[in-house]
Amino acid sequence: MPSLADKVAEIVERLEARYGIADLPVSEWGLYGLVVRTILSQQTSGNLVERAYRNLVARHPDFGSLARADVADIARCIRVAGLYRRKAEKLKEVAGAADELESALSLPVEEARKALLALPGIGEKTADILLLFYANKPRFPVDTHIKRITKRLGLTPCRSYEGISSVYERLLDSPRDLKSLHLNMIRFGREICKARMPDCHLCFLSDLCPGYQP
Repeated sequence: MPSLADKVAEIVERLEARYGIADLPVSEWGLYGLVVRTILSQQTSGNLVERAYRNLVARHPDFGSLARADVADIARCIRVAGLYRRKAEKLKEVAGAADELESALSLPVEEARKALLALPGIGEKTADILLLFYANKPRFPVDTHIKRITKRLGLTPCRSYEGISSVYERLLDSPRDLKSLHLNMIRFGREICKARMPDCHLCFLSDLCPGYQP
């Protein structure tokens, strides 16, 4: 039986062999682009996120403009992304705290995370995405795909966000590896290890999955 560390390392290697070393174009997006896309992406597919982002940035290209905007105006811009009223509120809240947001991201990782979570509109996943992809700090964001895949592969009995996140952070201390694994697991979850009717016959991790039945 491989150790947990060996199993996670093998998962990282196979995902990268299939999908490549994944990252986000944060240098192109900037902090504003990353924050807005992160909030828009909640329970929304990538194509709709980009459509909503383009609509929004055409009217509100930066945090200052977004902070001054009416929530109803923001909601109209991002309607295509779904859950638009709640997302509009969160976007305006975060935009109003943009200076504190940037200051928090410059702190050591644990202090930075605590400071981010104290800001309006910032939850655990958003905080960790900003820390990992913008500030290059070793945090591992967890979404529904990652929760599902982690459980199916038997990597931890924990179901809490922090419990799952800590498994990967303990074994992969490189932001490069954490970024690639996060994005590749999401792609794997969308394409193969789906919530309903997973394509187990196509899975290249099946020999590592306790629940796989050929």
